Parts: sequence; C-alpha cells; structure tokens
Amino acid sequence: MREAGTDGASDAAFSEAHRRELVIRPLAAKVTINAQTAANAAATLGLGRSRLFELIRAYRASPELASLLPGKRGRVRGERRLLSEQEDLIRRALREVYLTAEKPSVASLRRWLRHECLKAGVPIPSVKALRARIAALPPEDIIAAREGTKAAADRFRPVRGRLEAGYALELVQSDHTLVDVIAVDDVYRRPIGRPWITLMIDIASRTVPGFHLTMLHPSAVSVGMAMRHAVLPKDP
Repeated sequence: MREAGTDGASDAAFSEAHRRELVIRPLAAKVTINAQTAANAAATLGLGRSRLFELIRAYRASPELASLLPGKRGRVRGERRLLSEQEDLIRRALREVYLTAEKPSVASLRRWLRHECLKAGVPIPSVKALRARIAALPPEDIIAAREGTKAAADRFRPVRGRLEAGYALELVQSDHTLVDVIAVDDVYRRPIGRPWITLMIDIASRTVPGFHLTMLHPSAVSVGMAMRHAVLPKDP
C-alpha cells in the first residue's frame, strides 16, 4: 500500500521518490550538512545543490514520500506564495543586509525590509516568510558571507589526509580520554570521579611511550607531564 499523497503518482514517480528518500532522510536528520556530503548526495540523485536543499526542507516539514515526488517543487506546507516584487526585495535584503560581516538579527533584517517595502509600495512579507527564506540558505554560504570562505571551509569541508611517519618516534601525537573506572578515596572508599588519561602515541608503531593520569581536566600541564614520562627512562 502506498503512502497518503502518492496515490495519483505514476510508478516511475513513486520509485524515484523512494530513491530520493533513502538519500534525503539521513540528511534531514542532520543539524548541519557539509559541502562534500551535499555534493555527493546531489550527484547521487542527479540534482542541483539548491534543489537538494529544497527537498531536504520539504521532507523536514513533512517527512513522507509525497514531499519527494518529482515535479513537487516550491512551497513548504503552510507557506504562502509571495509576489515577485516581495521575493526580489527579500533576496536583496538577504544579499545586502543578512549575508554580511555585521551578522544582523532577523529583527534588524525585518526592519530594513519593511522600510524598503513601504518605499516601493509593496506589501510587507510576514516574519514567517522571511524566516523560511533564511532557512533555505545553505549554512556554508551563510558562514562564507559572514566570516569568510576560510571559516566556511574549516567548519564544513572534511579534513583529508592522515598522519604518517616513517620510523618510530618520528611523530608522536597526544590524546586525552576519560578512563572507564571510578576512583575512590583511600580512607572511606567514597567515589571521587573518573580520572583523565593523557596518552603520547607513536604514529609509526602505535605504541604508547608515555602517559599521565590525573583527576584534573586535560591541559598543557597534562601534555607536559605525559611528554616528560615519554622521554625519561622507565625504571623496572
């Protein structure tokens, strides 16, 4: 049995919606989607970037196959269609005001838009419509416009490559983790918490030449003590 809203769709359209759902459902569950993930998903579905995000928004608003049927474009459920003049002014507001280093609030953006609409004799869009257009902007584009392309790349693009070393102790990396034990005091045996361990890990051999165990949170002192332990002789 088909889902509600898909009864009138052809078998081909239904199959395509199902194929889209397999890709879009996990993306819709994410808070942020990095550029590489979006590019891979768009390539898999044979869609452009803007169309991919449009489908993700539609599926978030109504998580069903009907939201992903080919040809179903445009409005999210409950959203009202705006005049082309309103859309033009919103796009201008986003470009000239919102996507700037000043990082204005939605309230500030709304005041600017209201002023421009009154000046042009155009009905003022609702806050809901304005927020919907902001939500449609790819997060990476917002960060790039407000903080620069490097900040956007640092936040959204995956880190490629790996650490490599040709011989032991050529490259040693530090790491911290909470130990999966509960420490107790030596008098009353009352729990005092989980200790932190700082490990010095040799990249080439994957051995641990030094470590430091402490009840304090990781810090430069933890790293220094672990390094000291790594380079000093280990008495039997």
